[in-house]
Amino acid sequence: MRLLIQLVLRNNERTLATTLESLLPLNGRIVAADLGCNDDSVRICNRYGVEIVRQSLNDDYSQLRNRLIAESEEDWIMVTEPWESIMRGHAAI
Repeated sequence: MRLLIQLVLRNNERTLATTLESLLPLNGRIVAADLGCNDDSVRICNRYGVEIVRQSLNDDYSQLRNRLIAESEEDWIMVTEPWESIMRGHAAI
């Protein structure tokens, strides 16, 4: 089973590392759409081996998500936000 994990970034440096740490155990390919970050979000993604794609929102968030999904070749797609974390049991990773 191949898993793709998608994030859309816009200046999320405060929460991004925690999110990525929680996603790594899933062993999926992580792709982040950069909507024009001017903070350290892209550098943080690079440290974790996240694939970055430059995207434009064009005032249509669902169109952006659908375009990213359409370009995927994985069996499963997980869409998450850069401030969310995967939990194990009762403790955050």
